[in-house]
Amino acid sequence: NFMGRSNNLELREEAIDSCEFPLTYDPNEFVPAVHLSAPAVEYLRVLREWVSENLEGGLTGNFIAQGAATFGSIFLDAIPFECNPRGFNWGDENLSYRRILARWKPAMTVLTEVSLDPNDPTDKELMIEFINTSVFYGFLPTFKEEQMEVDGFHQVIGPKLASASEIVYRLHEASWEPQTYVKPSTPHVWVERYGSGHTIYLTVRNTLNRSVAANLSLNIDSLGWSGIYGVSIVWAVSY
Repeated sequence: NFMGRSNNLELREEAIDSCEFPLTYDPNEFVPAVHLSAPAVEYLRVLREWVSENLEGGLTGNFIAQGAATFGSIFLDAIPFECNPRGFNWGDENLSYRRILARWKPAMTVLTEVSLDPNDPTDKELMIEFINTSVFYGFLPTFKEEQMEVDGFHQVIGPKLASASEIVYRLHEASWEPQTYVKPSTPHVWVERYGSGHTIYLTVRNTLNRSVAANLSLNIDSLGWSGIYGVSIVWAVSY
């Protein structure tokens, strides 16, 4: 992953000579250095132009890196990334980072596991958690081909995945909004908002491992609403 290398510094003289000016310096030796994001930006810019001119598809990358690699997002048409509820690229910090990074672009989670048994309660719970959490952040949950070929996957997980995908398409069309204008009555309930017109979608997540009662207060003035509006549940999950 060349974007992952962008966290490093290049100290070779020829690399420095190829730049109009050194972009940074070694914090230990205080000698001039080129940040490796520089050639990566040049490469992505050229690749972006070539794809737009010569292909009908889009440009994506497995966006598993963080920090300096953020620069690459502006050149991509979608933000797919591998992750795992066991801890890899998981949790609110990691997922919110990529939600913000993607903004209006499609974003997809790809489960790293490839041999989970859909009929095993523990494995099934992990896959369901992966799907539910992805939907909350507006990510399209995706499984690798090897995992989808495991016996029982399409019968047990397939219907859940299909329903979740339909919801994510609807959320993406509405577009994610950074300000929810919603205040839950308890900090254990998190909310994301999609849409900014008279129709909005809220994804609501209970962060506890037990049921919790909560109210959601919606600031209709900030949304520019007036009058009476109805609320309907388009997709719900239970644990």
